[in-house]
Amino acid sequence: MSAWRNGGGKPFAIHYEIFKMDPKWKDEEELKNFLFDRYQKKDKLLESYYKTGSFSSESKEAQFPSDMILIGFHILIMGLFALLVIFLLSFVY
Repeated sequence: MSAWRNGGGKPFAIHYEIFKMDPKWKDEEELKNFLFDRYQKKDKLLESYYKTGSFSSESKEAQFPSDMILIGFHILIMGLFALLVIFLLSFVY
């Protein structure tokens, strides 16, 4: 909603990787080495992103519904909730 209210919004990117748990990370030194390696890769990735404007050639753009669809959906949900409250209150009074 803030992007709609502010007349658009800045593009954003999310980069993630999934790692399977490794038993060697029980050792604090191994875990520390892994985390330091991840930070170095993150810094290289950000440096590349700032230069090229893209994370990699494998990047995909996610499609999001328009703001009007989201607003309409919220209005529908609020209307359904109001009808439910009216229905339930009809048994009380």
